Amino acid sequence: MKTKIKCFVRKEATMGYVIYLNENGTESRLIWEELEDKIKGKFSKIDKTICKNRFYKCSELKEVYLDENMEAVENSAFEKCSNLEKVVFNSSLKTIGSFAFASTGIKEVIIPNGIFLDEDAFFECSNLETVIMPRDIKMSIDAFGGCYNIKKILLTEDNEIVDELDKEFIQYLVEKRKR
Repeated sequence: MKTKIKCFVRKEATMGYVIYLNENGTESRLIWEELEDKIKGKFSKIDKTICKNRFYKCSELKEVYLDENMEAVENSAFEKCSNLEKVVFNSSLKTIGSFAFASTGIKEVIIPNGIFLDEDAFFECSNLETVIMPRDIKMSIDAFGGCYNIKKILLTEDNEIVDELDKEFIQYLVEKRKR
């Protein structure tokens, strides 16, 4: 039996922004340009790619919503952003690089069709419990290495859940490479 999921590519993803934790613990919604000014200055504007190590260890990030024009999240772009709990990908994203979201606090990942997940893209995301991805996903077998708390991997087709992977295969995906 097929189950309809809420929305595979969420509407919010058309306008890129982040939820940023201020020093006093309050949250702010910042567009990419405001985030660039606040965190690292304007030395490399985000256009179609979030460059390698761009927000490495940026603990102020809580949520990330990628623009529709974003095509790549390069290696280690958000690695070790310990408070990052939510990422909303867009339908034009093509690549998520190695360690792009490694060691973050992400709890659920919804991956649109047509993306390639490089090795260790979500390495050691200890809070990650649910992964929703297209049946014909292109990914390195190590994309979810070290994500020991994954409980469900759901495969989709045309915005419908068509299958839940069995526990044995999930364990294989997670334990393929222990470091």
